[in-house]
Amino acid sequence: PGIAVILDDPFQSQDAFRRNATAFQIKRCGDRCGQVIVLSHDAHFLKLVWDELPTDQRKALRLNSVGRTTAMSEWDIYEHLKEAHQANIDALQRYLDSGVGKPRDVAQKLRPALEGYCKAVCPGQFVDGTMMGDIITKIRADGATHPLHSVLDELEELNSYARRYHHTSNVNAASEALNEGELQGYAVRILRLMRVRLAA
Repeated sequence: PGIAVILDDPFQSQDAFRRNATAFQIKRCGDRCGQVIVLSHDAHFLKLVWDELPTDQRKALRLNSVGRTTAMSEWDIYEHLKEAHQANIDALQRYLDSGVGKPRDVAQKLRPALEGYCKAVCPGQFVDGTMMGDIITKIRADGATHPLHSVLDELEELNSYARRYHHTSNVNAASEALNEGELQGYAVRILRLMRVRLAA
């Protein structure tokens, strides 16, 4: 009963049936030992495991890139998997990896992607609709005690660029001059801040 089991990415390219079966077997493993720790990059698979478990027998944690260090925080798996947030990340990746998407449309997704990252690192601190300006103000006010304080300068610079193409902060966003090389550079920086994998 006191044994702890650690599973590191316990599947590779499985179909839906095998993924569900694996999630159920992990749950059964937990019934027979003291603790099961599941590590994975696949949030959808982790949700399958999460949904199999009683609420008092599960805890979700996330490793977040904060500057040059890694911080662990509570993870709201449902917030992470919200379609809008994931769609913004996917759009940036497709644009950088394959050139898919109109540059101006991609530029408009930079700011929401940043906001989603901040909400993921600090669950419960920023409600839906909180803009980057308010997020940055709170980080600055909290000072060194805030989990995102070490990347405050970077967040301010990234937001300074992203807000140029967001209609809520720039009434001329639709006609703002756009340089694709600059856009690609900032998109890469945002994904690296989130530690989202880029194509080689």
